[in-house]
Amino acid sequence: MRPQSAVLLLLLAGCTPVMETALHFAPPTSEEGRQCVARCQAERAPCAQSCDRRERLCLSDAESRAMRDYNIDTDPDSGRNRRAGSGLTYFDYADRYRRLCSFTGCRDACTATYRSCFEACGGTVTETRVCVANCG
Repeated sequence: MRPQSAVLLLLLAGCTPVMETALHFAPPTSEEGRQCVARCQAERAPCAQSCDRRERLCLSDAESRAMRDYNIDTDPDSGRNRRAGSGLTYFDYADRYRRLCSFTGCRDACTATYRSCFEACGGTVTETRVCVANCG
């Protein structure tokens, strides 16, 4: 492949639409089904709260670790001084640690459990592909 072709492919890849799956929940029509869905929702809330709490703790730990490593690595008086003059900022360190704090899988598991419960109650769930970026 010629270098110009590779560059063109990279540029085109950046312009491709970014799609996500949106879920639409249609509740059951019976009163019993709606009460069942209410129980599903009551079970979903603590799951999502747990994911949020774990993410907040992870981000807090990431901030602490980033500050510690940045201070150690850039302190000219420490024996380590590995990164002095490298141009790295605290935010470079923080970004590295924050990337480890993705709890998307946790939230997806909560949604999957809720969806199964919702459908078992008689509700229907439909998926739609939705463009969220580069849609033009």
